[in-house]
Amino acid sequence: MMSIKLCSRRHLMRMSGFGLGGIAASMLLRDDGLLADDSTALSKPILEPQTFDLLPKSPPSPARAKAMISMFMIGGPSQIDMYGVNEDVTRDYGTRCLIARRLVERGVRFVQIFNNGQSWDHHESILNLLPKRCTEIDKPAAALVKDLKQRGMLDSTLVHWGGEMGRLPVIQIPSGENPLSRVGRDHNTFGFSMWVAGGGTRGGYVHGATDDFSHHAVEGIVTHHDWLATVLHLFGLENGNIKFRNGTKELSLVESQSARIVKEILA
Repeated sequence: MMSIKLCSRRHLMRMSGFGLGGIAASMLLRDDGLLADDSTALSKPILEPQTFDLLPKSPPSPARAKAMISMFMIGGPSQIDMYGVNEDVTRDYGTRCLIARRLVERGVRFVQIFNNGQSWDHHESILNLLPKRCTEIDKPAAALVKDLKQRGMLDSTLVHWGGEMGRLPVIQIPSGENPLSRVGRDHNTFGFSMWVAGGGTRGGYVHGATDDFSHHAVEGIVTHHDWLATVLHLFGLENGNIKFRNGTKELSLVESQSARIVKEILA
């Protein structure tokens, strides 16, 4: 809470949201004797005595609020803070996410965000490095989705977080000194996770599952071709009809004829 220091009545009214300061100001004016009373007011003469019924009455509609706390933001909260641009750990990725939102807002159709370096390729020291990468990414990524939703842009913007592979459930022992203190994990293309938001996808839904060892996908399997076909579908394109020429050959953008649209994740 901010410290209250009333320098003047004008200051009070400026610092009080929704005009509630006017009520307090009128009370101060009355206490100082600066409000005109009935005997001096230039008003129409009262011909009949005034009566006031102060008994409690039934409200026009049932009351749903019993109290009010107004957190009045002068100027509004900062997007810089929401993306973590002012924090050392999240500054780099937060800046990239904020720029991505601004690009989409100005009509850019596709934006790809990379983190600084190939820092997710944890062939060693995964125990120490993975939590650091998550700390760098979590806040800015969540802020991007929240910002798009607040601006009414999320329904028409597909947000995807992921890569081309995951990591194996078994450790990879690096060479050098003290290898067991620097273990990592090698590549795994048979089962890994990613998340999507907006753009016609279904919110609050978990699709698919791996085996008990997190090695192979066994339920709701989605291949790279399936994912690309689904993205094209969300943009109103039919993957089977999109072809391009490479020399004398005509190739399909989605190479697999068995690629399917993953309708389970669509809103």
